[in-house]
Amino acid sequence: MPGPRSGATTIDVVEQIYAEIGTTPIPAWFLETAKAMTRCFGQGLGAIAYFYDVAGPRSRWSISHLLVHDAPTELADVVRICFAQTPPEFTYRCYHDVGLSGTFSEQMGIDFRQLACSTGSDAAIRYGIVDQIFVHAGNPDDTGVLVTLNVAERRRLVPAERRRIAMVGAHMAAAARLVQSLGTLRPPVAVFDPDGRTRHIERDHESMREPLREYVRAVERARTTKAREEPDAALATWRALLAGEYTLLDRFESDGRRFVVAIPNRPAVRDPRGLSPREAVVAAWAARGHSDKLIAYELGVATGTVTALMNRALRKLGAKTRTELARRMTPPTDIERVRVDGEQELVVLSSTSDGADDARLASLSDAERAVVLEAAKGMRNDDIARRRGVSAKTIANQLASAYKKLGVATRVDLVPLVGPRPRP
Repeated sequence: MPGPRSGATTIDVVEQIYAEIGTTPIPAWFLETAKAMTRCFGQGLGAIAYFYDVAGPRSRWSISHLLVHDAPTELADVVRICFAQTPPEFTYRCYHDVGLSGTFSEQMGIDFRQLACSTGSDAAIRYGIVDQIFVHAGNPDDTGVLVTLNVAERRRLVPAERRRIAMVGAHMAAAARLVQSLGTLRPPVAVFDPDGRTRHIERDHESMREPLREYVRAVERARTTKAREEPDAALATWRALLAGEYTLLDRFESDGRRFVVAIPNRPAVRDPRGLSPREAVVAAWAARGHSDKLIAYELGVATGTVTALMNRALRKLGAKTRTELARRMTPPTDIERVRVDGEQELVVLSSTSDGADDARLASLSDAERAVVLEAAKGMRNDDIARRRGVSAKTIANQLASAYKKLGVATRVDLVPLVGPRPRP
């Protein structure tokens, strides 16, 4: 398994992610971060990056201005058009279930060469772009950042590479929360020298003095020259948060002296479903397919702590499995206000079903129908294959056969055929 590509290590990328937050304009910060990711994971064909928000009703969804680094600007136009015209159910699933790392071809089942043949859009191929690696920095409240790195061949990420990019994505998500709240960025609760000596700590955070000091030291060790010789090991020690709440940032005095400040940066969940804040975050990330180990890295807590929080969330929501949990965490599509006894008002939330129109899928075999239903939810071929106990190639062949029978070209085209869309 090759390490990070020449030009930058994963630690270089994470350093850039946190660099100058709050002291440099957002576009400049975003551009330098995209450049670092391209040097580490890409192939010199540039990147596209943007913020997204798919929380709440479709009418409120948005993507930011797309930042294009060393890539054709017409690809950004394609992203904007797809976001505006793709069926909402598929769009939501793409952002909600895509995971923190992967490739376009793994997610969609086709690369840009096949996409060009089926749609006639050859913008990417004309620039030698066959596939994209994505770094998905998603937050529990359905906001986040997506960075796509253009590559010249069809890619399939091996587990170690996928894990490495996911860890970088966890840091990107933490930084994105700070960047998007710059107008209301909370002041530091503690200030340290780089060696961990305490300069100041707020009284309400005194109990975290020693954990914060050790966190500062761990990050400093990860940034040393020696650690860069084994960037994956260093990355594992530099967690995205500490205790689910604190992010470390560098600050400089006018004489150039560096300090490390701890800033509150707790992830938020817009619909906690009656769970405690920590339980809600764990449940929301678990519903998006994050493992206990990854959630522990994202929050900076022990894996056992995540498991305990997960079990409590399952009990409170009456779910036995993560699949049931994901259904209970699904945002409501129907909201109705009901008066009880003429005075008390209740808000009743419910979701539309995922039922498919059997008549439309009658031409498919049982296996093809099952695969189509999963693909329309945004699941990757690899994930469908693992769930069904077959190879990814078998899934690709079944999808290709289903596409032909249904007269469609992509996963996007499947959504209106297999089930109702959420109400706008």
